[in-house]
Amino acid sequence: MDYLVFMYYLCGYATAILLSACIIVIIMSEPYPVVLRDEKEKYFVPSNGVSIPCPLISNKATLDLSIVIPAYNEEERLPVMLDECIEFLENKSTLSNFSYEIIVVSDGSKDKTVDVAQKYVNKLGTEKMRVLELVRNRGKGGAVRLGIQSTRGRLLLFADADGATRFSDYDKVEKGLFDLLHTDDRSLMEDELAISIGSR
Repeated sequence: MDYLVFMYYLCGYATAILLSACIIVIIMSEPYPVVLRDEKEKYFVPSNGVSIPCPLISNKATLDLSIVIPAYNEEERLPVMLDECIEFLENKSTLSNFSYEIIVVSDGSKDKTVDVAQKYVNKLGTEKMRVLELVRNRGKGGAVRLGIQSTRGRLLLFADADGATRFSDYDKVEKGLFDLLHTDDRSLMEDELAISIGSR
């Protein structure tokens, strides 16, 4: 009989501990991690002296595609990648009704990454390209996250600044998304969630 009483109390304590742990996890959990931004990180690098506030990903999408390019000390490799990227996107936009933006996120770069990217902004304009300069290095994940949170596109893509992936493969990745969502109409994708991953 003492054994049954012992087991009864043991199960009660175990249940109380498990329930307490679950309550703590629920209280401390948030649906999305809070990402704190420095005040400077709430604006894109000024073009012609005018700072542009970063949009929120929760706003209604106004473009077909946003490309986020995390970059840390990429002044040498970034131009090659951007040239290919822009050529592909410009061709795609002239062949169809396709809108895009490129966001280069300088992840606390110590070199001329921001200056190099800003030259492309000056060529394309701030509707098509912007530079987000992080005050300190957040790592690739942090740079991608802050860039993604500052997008205006229905589809979001991140690409490495080293040009390891060819932009001509974008159509394959997009087709994968369309297949998942059973549509090829970008405007119908506004409230849908899907992910398509391309690997080199």
